[in-house]
Amino acid sequence: MSPSEITDPAKTATPLPDRSEWLCRWFVWYIRRHMRRHFHAVRVSRKGLPPQPFPPGPLLFVTNHPSWWDPLFGLLLAATYTPRQMFAPIDAESLRRFPFMRRLGLFGIELKSLRGARAFLQISLTILNHPNAVLAVTAQGEFTDVRVRPVVLRPGVGHLCARLSHGTVFPLAFEYSFWNARLPEALAFFGEPIPLIAGVSPDEWTQRLSAALEATQERLAQDSQRRDPNLFDTLLGGGSGTGGVYDFWRRCRRWLTGQKLPDDLP
Repeated sequence: MSPSEITDPAKTATPLPDRSEWLCRWFVWYIRRHMRRHFHAVRVSRKGLPPQPFPPGPLLFVTNHPSWWDPLFGLLLAATYTPRQMFAPIDAESLRRFPFMRRLGLFGIELKSLRGARAFLQISLTILNHPNAVLAVTAQGEFTDVRVRPVVLRPGVGHLCARLSHGTVFPLAFEYSFWNARLPEALAFFGEPIPLIAGVSPDEWTQRLSAALEATQERLAQDSQRRDPNLFDTLLGGGSGTGGVYDFWRRCRRWLTGQKLPDDLP
């Protein structure tokens, strides 16, 4: 199959992956409930808020992959910031174990095989050429700590960008940090948009996207280290979240001293 045949979805006749709107809406409701239970808060840096609306044309999110939570967080962000339908590749073996995820816009890819690479390009290009769709790719391809440098991306996303002559890529960084509460913070940062242009090689695209994602992770890390919720828009906010023996001890102190203590201080 030649690159030109892959580039033109009309020639490949690849349909959009299966997606159930009612199931997606229910699942986003579930994500909100689930993340509210497991995180102190879910936040997006105000320095890295996405544009409203997103630019027209093909829209690609390239993300890091620090945690099991990344796909859920990505679905929540897509539902919050864009009316477009979100699609994302997933390991084909994982999809076989959890087939319901097909109805959420996830499509299976055989990793580390030429057939899987071709399928990734065909399906991704079909999605990106659809005006009501957005593609999100965890381009590191495996769980990777947020502190690992340099940020290294697998080459598939570079080959994908080299086959597009217009559109926009947004690097998107995730981080999960403990601040002053019992539960962690789920944090995100949308990096600077990168216009898709023709004439750039796959290797150069991979290098550009790696550098952009690394810069976005650094900016998110700087905000996270300050532990200041005012630097973020809070999508989901829990209580003070310390809990357990610590909360019991604080309640005893209030009762014994008659003093009211701030929520997040011992």
